[in-house]
Amino acid sequence: MDCLSYLLRWWRLVSGRCFSTKSEQAGTQARRSGRRHSNNDEKPSQDVPSVECELSVRPFLLDYVESLGHTVFEEGKYNLNIIGIRSRDHSPNRFDDRICVVFRDEQGWITRTWECTTEPGKYWLENPTNVNGTAVLVPGQYRSVWKIDKHQGKYDALCQRNGKVKVYRDSNKDDVIDLDVQSITEGYYGINIHKAGESSTQVDKWSAGCQVFSNEKDFEEFMSICYAAREKWGNSFSYCLIDEPEF
Repeated sequence: MDCLSYLLRWWRLVSGRCFSTKSEQAGTQARRSGRRHSNNDEKPSQDVPSVECELSVRPFLLDYVESLGHTVFEEGKYNLNIIGIRSRDHSPNRFDDRICVVFRDEQGWITRTWECTTEPGKYWLENPTNVNGTAVLVPGQYRSVWKIDKHQGKYDALCQRNGKVKVYRDSNKDDVIDLDVQSITEGYYGINIHKAGESSTQVDKWSAGCQVFSNEKDFEEFMSICYAAREKWGNSFSYCLIDEPEF
């Protein structure tokens, strides 16, 4: 595939558009194996309502995630692939990343994407609450780490309750995001997936390392999908954070 075609597919992916061509469908079907995975060991219980935007074959984003060595979830309906895409432009106070959810319903594949930040805001970079520095989630796949719970005791969100994550620690108190591999630690840090304000334009205090939606209605749509998934697969969610490709 030439560079222009690849860029077009990536733009469609992160802008939330559903797309497929006959050649892509044939290629995807040829690559798919019989192996299937689920977010946890629980069995699906009952059907849930459909949402928008279906595809007849597996979306390209899952092909890309799998090419990085991560697991994709294909078995059954509402088996969610929650994927964060971190922008190469590490601006500390902008919602310039994406959160994507890819899954199947009764009619086919669904892809939804929304604006977010996967990095902390300027305030917490300059005023870390941890002596080792402000947390920045390390890209990777974290299996069954999140569950629906109350974020700071206030509202439902995906909260880090079931397992550890890895974070960089940015400790120099400037407004530049530092991703030093020597600073990586692993543990329970409250790296939740939650919302900012009604329609926020700057990260500011909204993230001290959490994955944060800029828009409240987008977050509500995301949570409605998570509620549907919980009914079928239980209260356990995986999250895969990847870097924006350099093509």
